[in-house]
Amino acid sequence: MQLLLSRLRKGKSVIGGLYVNGEWFCHTLEPPPDRAEHPCIPAGQYEVVVEQSPKFGRILPELQRVPGRTEILIHRGNTANDTEGCIIVGDGVSGWQIAGGTSKMAEERLVILLKAAKERGEEIRIDIKDAYEA
Repeated sequence: MQLLLSRLRKGKSVIGGLYVNGEWFCHTLEPPPDRAEHPCIPAGQYEVVVEQSPKFGRILPELQRVPGRTEILIHRGNTANDTEGCIIVGDGVSGWQIAGGTSKMAEERLVILLKAAKERGEEIRIDIKDAYEA
């Protein structure tokens, strides 16, 4: 299974779109690249595993071999304050945050898709690209 995170705009946070096998899936939010602690991760391609998160106590996608980083997850939240460098997903965006009430559903749908891919023995990868608006 191939995921694509296309980063579209940056400011108080980084807003993007997540695609699954080329199809639109949901919006994303990451911390700004200039944040001193836990900025957004470098653009690139990463393997994704689906495992129990000790921090959150539920199954979540985790990016592997991120340079200089560990425990980079894809999870629910609303603002850049809700992430320590992870990727937040949601079905709506309001300004520089994920719209309230949309993140949990997006996370749950994504985990269902990725768990099914894992059960089929598929490799899961995410390609993160900077495609900022001019």
